[in-house]
Amino acid sequence: MLPRTPLRVALFALLAVFLCVPPARAQQTQPPAEIRYHFGDESDGKLGWANPNFDDSAWPIAKDGSWPTPPIDSDGFVWVRYHIPSPELAAGIHRVKGIRKLGSRLGNWITAGEAAALWQIPDGQTLTGKRNRAILAILLGCGLRRRELAELTLESLQRREERWAIVDLVGKGRHTRTVPVPNWVKETLDAWLIAAGIETGPLFRCVCRAGKPWGNCISEKTVWHVVKKTAASMNIPRLAPHDLRRSCARFCHDSGGELEQIQFLLGHVSVQTTERYIGCKQRLRLAVNDRLGIEPG
Repeated sequence: MLPRTPLRVALFALLAVFLCVPPARAQQTQPPAEIRYHFGDESDGKLGWANPNFDDSAWPIAKDGSWPTPPIDSDGFVWVRYHIPSPELAAGIHRVKGIRKLGSRLGNWITAGEAAALWQIPDGQTLTGKRNRAILAILLGCGLRRRELAELTLESLQRREERWAIVDLVGKGRHTRTVPVPNWVKETLDAWLIAAGIETGPLFRCVCRAGKPWGNCISEKTVWHVVKKTAASMNIPRLAPHDLRRSCARFCHDSGGELEQIQFLLGHVSVQTTERYIGCKQRLRLAVNDRLGIEPG
């Protein structure tokens, strides 16, 4: 055991005083257990504290603009004052447009051969496989967003102009459109509906481990999982449901579809958005104005 020297005794005494004596409230640096907020209106140009015992002079604003130390009441609570903007200022903030984005991100597409193989990968003999086939067929053949697909109902599938179509589909931005359904997509969808016994309500349901449908709908996450799992079996990395929508637009364009009709199909407000989905590039070797039909004989 070390001998007790006067210096050692003095150090232990100072340490005991430091540990036992609590620091002053005005000098505490640790945040309190609770913060009390005061919300006020700045329309009158002045704010008061929720606690009348506080004076504005107790919280002076520093000349350098630094954030002052908030006042602490007798219970150790910090009072923080918040400014609520006036209705005119809030309306002005709401009208400010976002920062304009320059350029565009490179899209991801799959080829027609990959798409034809992709939607036929799920096992057509099982209920889950029939559902997944129908999901992939609608994404590739109709170009729907995953939220739109998850919210599809049997009532929206109707006959229009001697063909099947998804009528009055409410998409992004609350825009309403009608989407034609190809015959092969309708046949794939019928196989799922007959096997699941769905006669009304949402088109797609969850499938339990026993191979029976349950629940009233599927989520967007389910659509994402179906695409990712099927793409992984084909060694296609980073394929998202929106890539199938983008690929549908390119297939329509490559098969001779008009840009305006593709815009209607996808529900785009601007034709520039449709052009980005297709990935259009100007072709000078085979220019569009080479064969107008008005050339001299």
